[in-house]
Amino acid sequence: TKKTRKLRASNTWAYSRCPRDKETERDSSGRKLFYCKFPRCPFVSHVTTNIRNHLKKNHNLIITEEESLQQKAAKRKWEGYVKKAVERKEEKEQIAQDQVLKDAIQLPAVREALAELIIVRKLPYTATEWPELHALLRSVNYMAKDVIPKAATSARRIVKNSYAVSREILQKKLRKA
Repeated sequence: TKKTRKLRASNTWAYSRCPRDKETERDSSGRKLFYCKFPRCPFVSHVTTNIRNHLKKNHNLIITEEESLQQKAAKRKWEGYVKKAVERKEEKEQIAQDQVLKDAIQLPAVREALAELIIVRKLPYTATEWPELHALLRSVNYMAKDVIPKAATSARRIVKNSYAVSREILQKKLRKA
């Protein structure tokens, strides 16, 4: 049995005509021949690209073909691979950005500033339990999740340590004077 090929470039071949008089339907290799359907046009070819070029050059027709199912599937696969690659890249960039923001947090400086805020503004130790204070910090740096304690006892300890350090520094300065 002889395998018959399906005509794929149907939009292009729509501009062909049946062979006339002594014209053959196939060439010596058995390939189907395209005869241009426009009047007094002697163009004949079996190569689809040549046919499209002829139609464009001589008849100002630009022919496009629909993608085959195989081409569509390959395109979807390719787009899926590209999408995954972009997602991985964005995820890596996000991780790197998160790390930069985490590294930017100077915990001792934050604790010292918290102690000073509590002392100077005479805030209660329970100020560290205020969700608004935590929201303020997170709005500045969303990685600053647990930089200030949520318990009043921890705030008391931070103030006490800050006081001890400040007292020690002041004592050293007084000894030098």
